[in-house]
Amino acid sequence: FMPRQTAKPGLPGKLMGYLERNLTTGSISFHSAIAIFIPLLVDQAILSVLGIFNSSMVSSSGEYAVSAVSMVDSLNMFLMNFFIAVATGATVVVAQYIGKRDRERAARTISQAILSSAAIALLLGVLVIVLSESIMQLLFGNAEPPVFANGRVYLIGSCISYPFYAALQTVLGSLRGMGDTRPSMVLSILANVLYLVGNFVLINLCGLGVLGLSISLVVSRAISAAASLVYLIKT
Repeated sequence: FMPRQTAKPGLPGKLMGYLERNLTTGSISFHSAIAIFIPLLVDQAILSVLGIFNSSMVSSSGEYAVSAVSMVDSLNMFLMNFFIAVATGATVVVAQYIGKRDRERAARTISQAILSSAAIALLLGVLVIVLSESIMQLLFGNAEPPVFANGRVYLIGSCISYPFYAALQTVLGSLRGMGDTRPSMVLSILANVLYLVGNFVLINLCGLGVLGLSISLVVSRAISAAASLVYLIKT
């Protein structure tokens, strides 16, 4: 009889084996890290696509509205990435506790992260609303009056939505840390679908322009944050 030969792993197998050996720690595996990273990548892609859809919908309200939204979104992207960074930190810590089978500390970390991120977002939002005119003058002082007025409306609406957005992102990050990556993606998609539907109704059908965009932003994020908290409590 001929000796049995074992098949040698190909390049993908060798690469995965190398990554598994070198990127796995005592509390979190390489596959868990990938499961955390991919939804983050999807969220960022959805965020970029959402910006394109928003601009196309707002375009029906005129060039001043488009300029105002694009102008304020540059500031919004910076602040939203800050909230996403806080959520990512919660993801890593929760994943470490889950890896150690310490669900009590994981639950405590989740509750603290949600409360602290929402509180920071609330304080930041109130501060920006109070100083909205000064901030707009400082960053976009050369803008035309209609652009400036629409931009301030959208900035205030965005600030009202910050606590909901921060809570939502922290819950989604916590779910990813717990290994529930599919529900986190579903909730993220739900938030964006609600936003798009709200934009279509309030901008294209009701003709509210930037005000409609702001209302849709606040309502969609509030509903999504509430739904994510309900799911987290039941998990």
